[in-house]
Amino acid sequence: MKDGMSRAAKVLCWVLLAGCAPEAPDRYSNPEYDYAVRLPRGLRIETSTPPNPNHGFRARLPPPASVWVSADYETENVYTLAEEVESVREIWRGCRMEGPKTATLGGVAAAELTFHCPATPAGEGPKTMKLLLTLRTPPDRGVVVYTVGLRHPQGTRAPAEAERVYRALVHGFSFTRG
Repeated sequence: MKDGMSRAAKVLCWVLLAGCAPEAPDRYSNPEYDYAVRLPRGLRIETSTPPNPNHGFRARLPPPASVWVSADYETENVYTLAEEVESVREIWRGCRMEGPKTATLGGVAAAELTFHCPATPAGEGPKTMKLLLTLRTPPDRGVVVYTVGLRHPQGTRAPAEAERVYRALVHGFSFTRG
């Protein structure tokens, strides 16, 4: 469970992503995790600033919605997509989960999960999160979990623009090596 909690902390860190530098390029490339994402025109992204590690990026969208793309080394001895889905389900066990739906990310089998989460004791309101995730083992590396996410307040549909950006990131995602 300790590993699961540290994993949840990583995911929350990506959702909140403090200490970011905004930019509006047309492509994001991550050589550390061997992936790239074609970005929708004008999308302003936030990336970690050194000395923080470069796992991916986040973009804030109105009304309070956000999308992100990230990659992390698997730390819980998960080797299959089904095991990763179960691990994520366990991390978010206080939320109602829809899915998994089968999908692809960068041409690799993926799973899309939707979580409806209650308000938190810290005062964060109820939220809905959509996660599209896959596993891959780049050459000379361990297992990496790749995630494209969408977050918005619960009780509302994802704003059409947020859903459009999420889908554009999924379709613009590619692996850059073997």
